[in-house]
Amino acid sequence: MERSVSSRQGFSLLVNLSMIALLVLCFTVTGFAQKNLVYIDANVGLCPTCTANHNSVIAFVNDGTGNLTPVSGGPFKTGGTGIYQATPGLPFDADNQLIINPEGTLLFAVNMHSNTIAVFTINSDGSLTVVSGSPFASNGTQPAALGFLDNPTPSGKSIMVVANADNDPGQTQTAPNFSTFTVTSTGTLTLNPAATITLPTGSSPSQVLVNKKAKLMFGMQFLGTNNQAVLSSYRIKLDGSLSLVNSLNPPGGTQFLGEVQHPIQLALYTGLPDVNQIGAYQFGIQNGQVFFKRSVSNQGTGPGWLAINKTGTRLYTSENGSNTVSVYDLTHFLGPFQLQHFTLAAGGSFGPTNIALDPTEQFLYVLTGNSIHVLNVATDGTLTETLTPRPLPVPPGTVPVGLATLLK
Repeated sequence: MERSVSSRQGFSLLVNLSMIALLVLCFTVTGFAQKNLVYIDANVGLCPTCTANHNSVIAFVNDGTGNLTPVSGGPFKTGGTGIYQATPGLPFDADNQLIINPEGTLLFAVNMHSNTIAVFTINSDGSLTVVSGSPFASNGTQPAALGFLDNPTPSGKSIMVVANADNDPGQTQTAPNFSTFTVTSTGTLTLNPAATITLPTGSSPSQVLVNKKAKLMFGMQFLGTNNQAVLSSYRIKLDGSLSLVNSLNPPGGTQFLGEVQHPIQLALYTGLPDVNQIGAYQFGIQNGQVFFKRSVSNQGTGPGWLAINKTGTRLYTSENGSNTVSVYDLTHFLGPFQLQHFTLAAGGSFGPTNIALDPTEQFLYVLTGNSIHVLNVATDGTLTETLTPRPLPVPPGTVPVGLATLLK
């Protein structure tokens, strides 16, 4: 009998220990569960009800079904001012206004009217903390696009490239430029001496795209010289300076808008909005030159913002003039084949601009002025929309810009 009681007690103790271990495991998993985050530059400018230095970064957590919940403590003030236009236009024809470093520790956002770059540390819960010294002067008028090269310098610092577009109607035009900065691991920006590429007045540089493997920067001038857009390849040197490799004009049209690079192949894709096409390009690792290969049609109006999945099999474009998004098959990476032309639900104060896949690639985010759409991505890459577009917490007339996503 004593042995039987002892056995029951031992079994009971084992069960209790197992339950405790299970509870600890559940608590640990819950406490350290990754957060699926999306960030947006609110671009709060000098609207009729606004004052200076009230721009912010809006942050949401995706619950896994596409529903977005604001991150506690947000929106997070940038310390600068965005651009307000009663009738939105040229200043919003850009991309990569907000980016995250590869480690997921730092977030950078433009203040287009106050000519600064805000830098934040990304906390474990997705909230943001302003870096000491932020915001940093952008070395030009209207910083519109950012590119990041991680740790290429002998000192271990990173390099940021800024396109100063010089299109803000509230500022006197000077000269647009591409400028580079060193970036410390804590997010401090320092302008690189003699590393500024001055561009023609009115050329409107709208995007910079960095390739780490080849240490190249692909810079895009939306208007270029004589309203002829330019796509240029620059070598990024160890001192942060830029050396021009070659430049191309658009095929069959006058405009470039938006670019994205293939994650595996030496290829990139651009929007050709005035001819409603997508351009496919190759570039070389050794010589750094970019070459036009072909263009393909787009059923929408004004394609100009692009995203690509991690395996490089699907390309997404947004078309500002037709309230649509298109999906391309990249099985033949230099011959995009259109799979779907999708019309967005009504909602938002502006046509679709910035787009981004969430880190799980189950959702595609699309900005339409003061709203964000969350589209479902099927296993074949095609899209549906089952959620109502979510209004963004911005003043009337404000057009948020830039999208970045992160699992934290």
